[in-house]
Order: sequence, then structure tokens, then C-alpha cells
Amino acid sequence: ESKVSYSALFESFTKGADACRELVQSGLNPANCRLLDPLEAFISGAGDGTRAVLIVGFESGDHPVDHLEKRSIEIVMQNGGVVSGKKENETWKSSFIRAPYIRDSLIRLGLIAETFETAIKWNKFEEFHRAILESVTNGIERVAEGKGLVTCRLTHLYPDGAAPYFTVLAKARSGSEISQWMEIKELASQAILENGGTITHHHAVGRDHQKWYKSEIPEPIYRGFEALKHHFDPQGILNPGVVINL
Repeated sequence: ESKVSYSALFESFTKGADACRELVQSGLNPANCRLLDPLEAFISGAGDGTRAVLIVGFESGDHPVDHLEKRSIEIVMQNGGVVSGKKENETWKSSFIRAPYIRDSLIRLGLIAETFETAIKWNKFEEFHRAILESVTNGIERVAEGKGLVTCRLTHLYPDGAAPYFTVLAKARSGSEISQWMEIKELASQAILENGGTITHHHAVGRDHQKWYKSEIPEPIYRGFEALKHHFDPQGILNPGVVINL
């Protein structure tokens, strides 16, 4: 088994995204390629808050992957990245595993903690990223009196686009937590669709995203899903009220 990994620092999230795009379009097929914006890196302990952090890994059970790592480092450096070793990788991995438990603790301490995902093509990414940050930041200003923050990371990368994850942390008012969360959720979801993104990436639609999904999916496809639901689950027993309402 061959496994290598490293991390690199970028002056901005946008420059890191440019490197990610070139990496996934190069045919090198990294097993792991994640980009954290400066604030996300700081919160996870993988950075000091001044630079974006890129985490790259290659692995194979069949052949060495050192040559893939070498070429990927060349691409990273050509895009302004500074290779920094493996420390950030391990710190981020530990933080990622602990994140759900930390989230629950933050909610108990009186914070709104929300993460939402989407996907967008590379040619629209920079403008899309800026628009979502602006919309959610404005929402935090209104809902939580500006006492909060929003971060972004790229977790899934493809030759034609990326899946950004945004995390929101904001001060909650006792007794109004759900309404505050919903207002931020509404603003974020509307901004995603208005700027060409999809309402979800791989975490499914569920009930939270249902109304936005219906405005995104073409009518013939929705009717096809509806017909399948009627045929295989005419009584609406399986996951009632999710995606298809009978």
C-alpha cells in the first residue's frame, strides 16, 4: 500500500480554488483534496486565520503514488501555494471527526450552528462564493445583530465543478433559536438557487430542502419520480412527505 499526503497554504481562498480546479482537471485523481478558507482553517486549528489551507492526499494498493504527489505539488506551487508539510492534515482530521460533538455543545451554549452544502460549476464559482457569503453575512447581521460568522470549505471536487460547504455560527436568542435558524436557512437557500447552485450535493433533500428542490428540478423529472412513488409505494409508507407527497 502506498499513501502520501501534504498540505499547502494560499494567500486567499480563491487562489486555493484555482489550484484545486487545476488539480482535478489534471487527471492525477487525488484521493483527498480539501480546501479550507482562512476562518475555517483557524476554527479547526489547521491554520492561523491568515491563509487558506489545502489538504491533498494520494493512495493506492497497487502502485507507488510519489510521482503523483510530485506533479500535484508543482501545480500547487504554480498557483501560488506554499507546501507546509503534514501538520495541518492531522489537525484538520481530528477536528473533522470531533465536529458533530462540538456542534451539539455550541448549540447548548446558545449558538446557531448550521452547515449547508451545494455544488456549482467552476466558471461560476468565484462569483457564487462571494454572493453566498454576502447573503448569509447580511442574514447574520439582521438575525443575530451581526454576532456570528460564516466559513467555507471545498470537500468534493470534479473536473467541471466543486461542492462548497458553508458553516454558520451565530448568537441565538433564547426561545427564538428555530426561527432564527430558519431565517438564515431561507436566505442561504434562496441565494444558492438565484446564483446557479443546487440546493444540495450528496446529503439528499429531506424535508428541510424540499420546497427549493421543487423549484430546481425540471417538471418532467419530478413527475417521473412521482410515478415511481405511486407504483412502488402507493400508500406512502416509505419516508412519507419527503420529496414526493402522496
